[in-house]
Amino acid sequence: MADIESRRVYVLENEEDVFGTVTIKDFEICRLFVLPFYHGKGYGRLLMEFSEQLIAGQFNKIQLDSSLPAKEIYLKRGYKEIASHHIITENGDYLCYDVMEKKILKLSPKEAI
Repeated sequence: MADIESRRVYVLENEEDVFGTVTIKDFEICRLFVLPFYHGKGYGRLLMEFSEQLIAGQFNKIQLDSSLPAKEIYLKRGYKEIASHHIITENGDYLCYDVMEKKILKLSPKEAI
């Protein structure tokens, strides 16, 4: 609720559903989700591109947490693994994720010409 009240949550919607969401906190992309019915249609990529552009306007890096299944997607987008975490849960299972980072190259007005 705090993220919604702080206007950090963005959604994709149509007439029937809110089917995608992403939360942006400073230079961090959090909780990017697309409903399963909408997978494979480019909506996740659309949310990523939106998030990256919004962050790149203010910061020189982007960070996110990645599950193992999503890691290859982020590597292809230029992210690098900067940390790996393994947390044991109450039932003895492990929650594993990587922290990924992408540097934003800022061109000076002279270099952009």
